[in-house]
Amino acid sequence: MEVQKKRLFAYGKQIFLRQFFVAVVICILAAFLHGDLFYSWFMGSIVALFDTGLVLHGIINGAQKGQVEALNYMHKTMLERLGTITVIVLVMLKLKLSVIGVFLSFILLHIFLVLNLIIIASRDKAKLKRP
Repeated sequence: MEVQKKRLFAYGKQIFLRQFFVAVVICILAAFLHGDLFYSWFMGSIVALFDTGLVLHGIINGAQKGQVEALNYMHKTMLERLGTITVIVLVMLKLKLSVIGVFLSFILLHIFLVLNLIIIASRDKAKLKRP
């Protein structure tokens, strides 16, 4: 069990660092946007990184639990993720800031997250097939 946790942690660290790099690139590109749009894209990147951290934390902690406990933990994590993005969007709307960048950068970072997960899964699958 401990070996699995270390392996999951290593994968999580690798995925998070890749996500961080993509977020930095998005923020650099967003720097060319004006005022509200820059803050919107920046906040979206920060929220997406936080969400990625929650997802990876949920995977690592959920893998150590039984099936029912892992399912309950996954639901709790999902509610935390949903609450976080809802609060950020409501605060930005209250401050009369544009939220379209939040959604676009959030979606863009999550597309890269899915791609990272696919790449790592296929790489592991290829390692398992080797004699």
